[in-house]
Amino acid sequence: MTRPARPGQSTRRLCIRCLLLGLLLAVQHSIALASDRTDELIEQAMLLRSAAPAEFDTVLVELDTRTASATDHQQRYIRYLHAYKLTFTGDFTGSNRKLASLVEAPTPAELRVRAGALMVNNFAATRQFSEGLAALDTFVPLLEATTDSDARHQGLLAAGIFYNQIGQFAMGLRQAERVLAEEASPRSRCFAENLSIEALIAQKSAPAEDARFLSVVAQCTAAGELAIAGFVGINLARKMQSEQRLDAAIETLENQQASVAGTSYPRLIGESHALLAELEYASGQWQAAEGHAQAAVQFSEGTPYSLPLVVAYRTLYELSSRRGDLAAALTHFRSYAKADKAYLDDVKVRELAFQLARHESLQKTQTIELLNRRNEVLQLEQEVGRRTTQAIGLLAALLGLLAASIAYWAFKVKRLQLAFRKLAETDMLTGLSNRLHFARSAEDVLASCRRTGEPATLIMFDLDNFKSINDRFGHTVGDWVLRKVAAVVQATCGGHARLGRLGGEEFAILMPGADAAAAQALAELCRQSCAAIDTGESGQRFSTSASFGIADTRTAGHDLHKLMIQSDQAMYGAKDAGRDRVWTFSAPNCGATHPGFLPLIPGDNR
Repeated sequence: MTRPARPGQSTRRLCIRCLLLGLLLAVQHSIALASDRTDELIEQAMLLRSAAPAEFDTVLVELDTRTASATDHQQRYIRYLHAYKLTFTGDFTGSNRKLASLVEAPTPAELRVRAGALMVNNFAATRQFSEGLAALDTFVPLLEATTDSDARHQGLLAAGIFYNQIGQFAMGLRQAERVLAEEASPRSRCFAENLSIEALIAQKSAPAEDARFLSVVAQCTAAGELAIAGFVGINLARKMQSEQRLDAAIETLENQQASVAGTSYPRLIGESHALLAELEYASGQWQAAEGHAQAAVQFSEGTPYSLPLVVAYRTLYELSSRRGDLAAALTHFRSYAKADKAYLDDVKVRELAFQLARHESLQKTQTIELLNRRNEVLQLEQEVGRRTTQAIGLLAALLGLLAASIAYWAFKVKRLQLAFRKLAETDMLTGLSNRLHFARSAEDVLASCRRTGEPATLIMFDLDNFKSINDRFGHTVGDWVLRKVAAVVQATCGGHARLGRLGGEEFAILMPGADAAAAQALAELCRQSCAAIDTGESGQRFSTSASFGIADTRTAGHDLHKLMIQSDQAMYGAKDAGRDRVWTFSAPNCGATHPGFLPLIPGDNR
């Protein structure tokens, strides 16, 4: 039996319920306000992430305190912002680990595009070009689907920057033009203008007027993108340098030194110092040039394949040579040669990555087409089972078509494989074996000589004063010299020797079955052939020569690494002795006139 409520009890219960409902509504309102505040902070961080790094870090710290109460959508954006911070500080691998979970569903398409674009940038920074192209294939189809124009522009710009880095400047320019043709934010327009200028410069179509560059600098500065403004200023200074306006170029760089330093971006700072060093050296400001060159080395050492490092070491070498400090000059020259080789190798890696990606894409397309055709055959075979009266003729026709299709595509794939194998093994400029292929084939030849007890000799030679040819007459003439030298040396050696270009202006000849005396005779003939080249065909008149170093299996055994070390030492001995000569490596106890070497002076038959 229910006890009747006492007077006032119902009223108290109603008050308690009203109080609880009020508290619940207050909590929900507080949560809604907190969520709105989190959204505001995310939007603020997205605007500040590249324009104001210090303020961005402050906002990110406050976001971290709200992660526990953030929605799944908000947490994904916070993860993206942390990945962006890791990219800006140089931890590209850590950034990609955070991005890996954002490039797949259920992440919204807009954020997937942003994450994919940042991942492509990271792969470009770490020289993982094949992975970058694969990432492009994943997120580029999302660009047209996303309704967020800012995210689409970020994706287009990331693709354009990546294409520029792998040398596909026409493709990079197309991405920039797409952004500029739409209603884009000031930040996106800044990036697109800079991307367009870089692509046009690479295609020898740089804007003729300074005003175009200055306009973009003003746009990027107004958008808070000081780093991009700095890169545009550097490109303007390079244009002025090409027009022999050295003072104007120096002034342009000095005017933006403070803003460049304020970005704390090592690549930009190093590039600015390197170009200033080059310009000041050319204008006779030796002390200032040295200071900027040393600063460029300091900021660029983290990227050994960078052009600023090449320019900085070359300037330091030229300054040391001018002072007569030969020891310092030699040290800087070796650093310069190493950096220059690394830079050229990196350019080749980027180009090869693009070609390999195209090859893989073509192979995948062909494989899919073949599989589709096979599926069609299977379906038709099932139909044949139901219609026996038509089966024999139809099946025979289809099998013939399948065989012809497979044979055709197998032939096409085989031709492509052979073409790409030749591309991977051949130096595209000279037609000789590249370094990797030469080393592999040389090791096979040496292994065969070791088994049969035959001697072998390695000749390495390097063109003398080749950089001065490039500097005086341009890289087109320099490339002509490399092709001509390769042709005359190949003609002199005949078919028995193995030739290869090791990099830059350095070549190697492996002679199986030959001793040092035979190698000396051949090297002398090659030296004379190089010196006799008529450079008038290039449109310029200058002399060519090369320094040769020889090592054989008497001192190094059938070990390619040792042969290369000894012949390299002999070659530098020839360089130090005055260039345009042949030197043979010999162990110190062999009684050579120079410790470790036997010189062969031009005309000497030793």
